[in-house]
Amino acid sequence: MVSVSPTPSFSLFAEVAVARPLRQTYTYGVPDELAATLRVGNMVRIPFQRQSVEGVVMSLMTTTDVPVKKLKPIETILTPEYALPSDLLDLSRWMSDYYLAGIGEALSTISFFGLRDFKPSVERRLALNEMSRPDIKLTKRQEMLTLFFEENGNRPMTRAEITEEFKCSVAIINTLLEKCVLAETTSELDGLSPGRVPKAASAPHTLQSQQQAAFEKIATAVTEKRYEAFLLQGITGSGKTEVYLQAIARALEEGRQAIVLVPEIALTPQAVDRFRRRFGPSVGVYHSSVTARQKYELWRQIASGRIQVLIGARSAIFAPFPNLGLLVVDEEHEGTYKQSDPAPRYHARDLALWRGRQLSIPVVLGSATPSLESIRNAQLGKYTLLPLTERVGGACLPDIRLIDMSELVLQDRETDLLSPQLQEAIHLRMERKEHTILFLNRRGFSNFFLCMACKTSIRCSHCDTVLTWHKVGNKLLCHICGETRPRPTVCPECGAPEPTALGAGTQRIEEELARIFPEARVLRVDYDSAGGGTFVNLWDRIEGGDYDILLGTQMIAKGLHLENVTLVGVISVDHALFLPDFRAAERTFSMITQVAGRAGRMKQRGEVFLQTFMPNHYAIQRAVAHDSEGFYQREIHMREMLRFPPCQRLLMLRLSSKDDKKLLERAHRLIHILRDTAARGNTYRTVSIFGPTPSPISKIKDDYRWQIVLRCESPALMRGLLFEALAIYEKDKGKSAVNITLDMDPVDML
Repeated sequence: MVSVSPTPSFSLFAEVAVARPLRQTYTYGVPDELAATLRVGNMVRIPFQRQSVEGVVMSLMTTTDVPVKKLKPIETILTPEYALPSDLLDLSRWMSDYYLAGIGEALSTISFFGLRDFKPSVERRLALNEMSRPDIKLTKRQEMLTLFFEENGNRPMTRAEITEEFKCSVAIINTLLEKCVLAETTSELDGLSPGRVPKAASAPHTLQSQQQAAFEKIATAVTEKRYEAFLLQGITGSGKTEVYLQAIARALEEGRQAIVLVPEIALTPQAVDRFRRRFGPSVGVYHSSVTARQKYELWRQIASGRIQVLIGARSAIFAPFPNLGLLVVDEEHEGTYKQSDPAPRYHARDLALWRGRQLSIPVVLGSATPSLESIRNAQLGKYTLLPLTERVGGACLPDIRLIDMSELVLQDRETDLLSPQLQEAIHLRMERKEHTILFLNRRGFSNFFLCMACKTSIRCSHCDTVLTWHKVGNKLLCHICGETRPRPTVCPECGAPEPTALGAGTQRIEEELARIFPEARVLRVDYDSAGGGTFVNLWDRIEGGDYDILLGTQMIAKGLHLENVTLVGVISVDHALFLPDFRAAERTFSMITQVAGRAGRMKQRGEVFLQTFMPNHYAIQRAVAHDSEGFYQREIHMREMLRFPPCQRLLMLRLSSKDDKKLLERAHRLIHILRDTAARGNTYRTVSIFGPTPSPISKIKDDYRWQIVLRCESPALMRGLLFEALAIYEKDKGKSAVNITLDMDPVDML
C-alpha cells in the first residue's frame, strides 16, 4: 500500500525574496505555529531548489493564486525581534528595477545574508559574590585571587582579563565559581568596536549670514517634514559641516533621526569626533570593514533608538531608522558613492534622493565641487542651490601657482620630482614652523619598470596593467589583483640587465624629501602606511602636529582641517587627464580644488603649487582662478555637444571571459541582437548603441573584458531594449562561457 502525504493547509501566505541573484519573488506557506509572529521584513529560512536558504518576507497575504499543493512552508523565522522597515523593502524593489539586479542582490546590501547566529553577543564577567559564606576554605592561591578583586574595587572582569592580569589558570576561577566565592554576570554586547573618546563637548558655532540662510531653509523643510533636495555648494573652509550639524540638531529636536554619508576615504577620526562632540554617544559609525554581525547589532541599535545619528560610507544609506528626518550626502561628487561590484551597482547619492522623496524628508548634497549631474539639476530647478562663497573666520582662499615641468625637461632636469620653486617654498615653511602637505595619488616607489633595450614594461601576468615597485619589501605589486614579484635583475622578455624604474609614487617622494630635507619630520599617509588599523595612530600624529611635511594620496585630500598648513604641493596634476574617460577634466578640477582647500584655513594665507606638463588645460586654468562657474559652463557645453551625462544617460554592459575568442564572438552576437531589436519599430529609435570595444583595462584577474554602451535620455527605454535583447541572447548555446554585468549610470569607464 502506498501512503500519500496530506496536502498542507495554510491560512497565511508570504511573498519571499530569495538570497539569490533572481529578479522574481516566490510564494511560501506560513505554518500555523509561525503565523502569529511572522512580520513583513523578517528574515526567514526557506526550502529552495533542494536547499535551505535565506530570504526576506516582502508581503503577507491571506489568499494566493498558486495551487496550495505546490507551496512549500517557511522553515523558521531567523530574526523574530527585527524586521526591515517597509521603506527599505520598497527601496530594494526600486534598486532591483533601476539597476538591473536581482531582488535578492538588492536585499543583500540591506539585510544580513550569511550571518549564522542572530542571537545577540553576550559577555560574561566575574566579581566577588557578596552573598558567599565566610567559612569556605580556600587555598593560598585562591585567597590571593579574592584579595586581587578587593584591591581592584571588585571590578567585574572577564576570564581573559583575570588570567592576563593575575596570571592564574582558568581552573582556579572555575573552582571559585563552584564554591560561590565568585559570581558571574552576563550582559548583551553591541558587537561594535569602541570608538575614540572625543574631546570635550562642542557647542554650536555662530553661523555667518550665508550659513544661516542655508540652515534656515533646510531646518524649515525638516520641521515641515517636506522633501526638498538642497545643493549646498560651499568653497573649502566655508563651514558646510556646521550647517549639517545644526540641521541635524533640528531633526533631533523634532524627535527624528539623521544619516550623514561621507566618502570612505573621508571617514577620518576627526570627522567622527566632530559629530560625537556635538551629539555624544547617540552617534554611530558605519564603514566597509563592518562585519555582518556588527551590521546586525548596529541595525538593532538604530531600530531601538539607541543610535540617533549615523555617519558612514555609502552603505549607511540603508540604516533602518524608524523616524528618519534628514539625509546628508557630504562630498556628493565623489565617485566612491557608486558601487562597482557586486550588483546592485547603485549610487548612494541617488538612493538618498529616492529615500528622501519616499519619506518626505529633506536631502542635503554638499560639496565644494559638485558633480555635473547636481549642477545640472540645480540649473533645471530640481535642486535648491545654497551657496557658501566665504571662508569661516575671514580666511582667504589660497594663491595657486602653476609650475610648468616641461621647463625642467628643457634644462635636462626631467628626473627632478620636486621643482626648485616647490623646494624653496617648503624650506620657507620649515623656517616659519608651518606645515606642508604634498599630494600624489600614486602609492609605491615607482610606477613601472621599463627595459631600455626592448622597450618592454613589466606587466602583471593576470591583468592588463604594469606592476608598481614598492621599495619596502623590494617587490613589484599589481594594485588590481595583488600579484607580487621580486624586483627584476634582468628583463623577462629579452634578458637585458637592470630594467629601469620610471615614474614616482609616494615612497619615492618620501625618499627624495629625506635627501633634500634631512631634518624634516615627514609623515606618509597612504594605504601601505595606514593599513591594518594604523590610521588612527597616524591621525593622532597629524592632529598633534607631529610632522613638518604630510605626504599622501587621496587619503589626505578630504576631510582634514589642519590649522597650521600654509603650503600644499601637488606633485603631478595631469594623471587623470590622460585616462580614456569623459569625466577626466571634471575629476582634475575637483581634485585640484579639494587639495588646494587644505591650505590657509585659518588667518595665514595659504599657497598652492601645482606641478604640471599641461598648464594651459582649461580644467587646470579654471581651478587656479577659483572659477567653478566658468569651468561648469564650459564642461556642460562640451557634454551637451557630445551627448554625454548629465545631458543623457548611459548603460554599460561589461562582458568578460577567460576565453578571449569566445568573448569576442559573444560580444558581436549580443550587439547584433541589440541593433536588430532597436531597428524594429520606433520604440527604441532614440537609443544609441556603441561597441563592442575592449575595455581600457582589457584583462583583470585572467578575465578578458569587452564593453557595450547604450546611450539615451530615458533609462526606461534602455532597460526595455536590453531585456528584449537578452531574452533572445539567453536562448543561445554557449552563452554561459561569458559573464555579463550591467551598470546603469556607470562612473568607472575603465
